[in-house]
This record gives sequence, C-alpha cells and structure tokens, in this order.
Amino acid sequence: MIDIDEVDAREWVVKVGDSFHYYEGNKIKRKEETGRDILDFITIDGEINKVRKVGKKVEIAGNIYDLFERKLDRAVFSDKQKLFLSFNNKLHSFDSPLYFILGNSVISLLYEDYNLLFDFISSRKEIFKDGLMHLSIKENVGVDSKGRIYIDDSLVGICKKEYISFIGKLNGNNVLLCGNEIKQYMGGSWYNIGVTNNSDNVKANGELLAFVNDDMLHVFNIDLVEIGKFVDVTGFDISSKEVTF
Repeated sequence: MIDIDEVDAREWVVKVGDSFHYYEGNKIKRKEETGRDILDFITIDGEINKVRKVGKKVEIAGNIYDLFERKLDRAVFSDKQKLFLSFNNKLHSFDSPLYFILGNSVISLLYEDYNLLFDFISSRKEIFKDGLMHLSIKENVGVDSKGRIYIDDSLVGICKKEYISFIGKLNGNNVLLCGNEIKQYMGGSWYNIGVTNNSDNVKANGELLAFVNDDMLHVFNIDLVEIGKFVDVTGFDISSKEVTF
C-alpha cells in the first residue's frame, strides 16, 4: 500500500498495486482498477489526477512532462520551461532549474546564478549565490552538481550516488543520506551508520537517530550505540527522547 494523498479532511485515496481505493473518512467508497501505465496520482485544486507513463515522459491532466518524482506527499513534475511542486493540496511553480533535489523537508533548485531553497515545514524561501544546492533551511549544508559536499562553506567529502539529503543532527553533528547510506560527519571524518531501503524513513533529532530497513526499525543514541531494534515497522516518528511507531 503506497502513495496516500488527502483531497480534503474526509476524502482520500490509496494506491494498492494497480488500483486506487477511494475513502470517505474510514469507509471505502469505490475501487478503480488501473493499468501498468498509471505510475501515480496527485491532487491539484482538490481534484485527483492520474500520472500516466507515455514513453519516457508522463502525462498529467492532458499535459506532457519530462519527469515525475515523489517524496512522501510532495510530487514534482517538469518540462523545459517550468517545474511544478504539488504539496499540501497546492501547486507551486518555478522556472525549470539546471538541477534539483527533492528531499524530505526541502526542495533545492539550482539555476545559472543562484540556488532557490523552499522549506516545506515553514514555507520559507531562501536564495543562495554560492553555486550549491542547499539541503537545509537551518544548517549551512550544500552539494554541487558533481556531488561534492560542503558544510559551513568547507569541502568535506563527495557523494557519488544520485540522491543526497540532509537528515538532521545527532549530538550536534550533521547526518546525511547518500544514496541508501546513512552517514554522520563528526570531527573531520565520516562515519557509516547503516543503510535503508526507504529514504523517507530516516530521522535524526539531536538526541536520537532512527531508520527503517527491510521493515526493521533501528534506533541509535548520541554515541552511535544501537539501543533498540523493532521488527515489522513500516513507519515511525521521533520526539526529543521517544520513538513512536
């Protein structure tokens, strides 16, 4: 069961295999079978739109786009002129960037002369002119188009994977996700913490770090000591000193 998208407070839909299950409250209204060419769906202006694969491109609401990418309830689709972000039942549009990174908490868009960072939690926008795609609205962490990582304006390493994301801090040190590898930068060195098969399920909040891999939840303290393992976990949240799942 994947891709939950809420239309309003009472209507929502879940994609299960090749079908959509439409709910009102906690009661299912109807099921709609779809073909394998339906990759996903997004909500635009309160209306559910299918994302259909057309060759190497996608079709949404009768328009053709070059790409489609989703993270949690945030979806991006773009053509040569515009990049669209569907988030919180609203559609945001930006000029099409040279590169972009869609993370769990931000979208970072790199243009010829600047980087535009949009934070999902605060809806803040920030402009940077250092040639980097910034990964956090609060921390000075960025990556260039070749995967070189900068923290506080210093080159500290490289991520050769296609995906990189800032996860948070653990005991004051930055935690990043490079591909499926969870890494912490501490004292001038990188430490490998573990791997995950779901980049949406990695969180660090200063006191705890937790991630899911193969439906097993791993929890670490500030000393990078694993303090708990829990099986059959598909989602979780962390507060200052607690993990709920």
